[in-house]
Amino acid sequence: WLELWQEVTKNPFITQVDVRKVRNGRDDKVYEIAKYSAKDSDYLISQEVFEVFYKALKGKRLIVYSGLFKDAMTKFKNGE
Repeated sequence: WLELWQEVTKNPFITQVDVRKVRNGRDDKVYEIAKYSAKDSDYLISQEVFEVFYKALKGKRLIVYSGLFKDAMTKFKNGE
């Protein structure tokens, strides 16, 4: 897993990868994992995977401002 992650991130300096099984009944862990953006190829693998994504993300706000948009949103919230 470490080698795969180093290859995907193109960062050979990563020394650890923490992978754990999500246990049933611990929805907070599923929500934590699923809150990260995913490509349709990630959640259209099967109906079961889609349903997990759907249930975990239903009603969640998935817009994240970064870079110039983050600065603009800060100014907007400050009334500038």
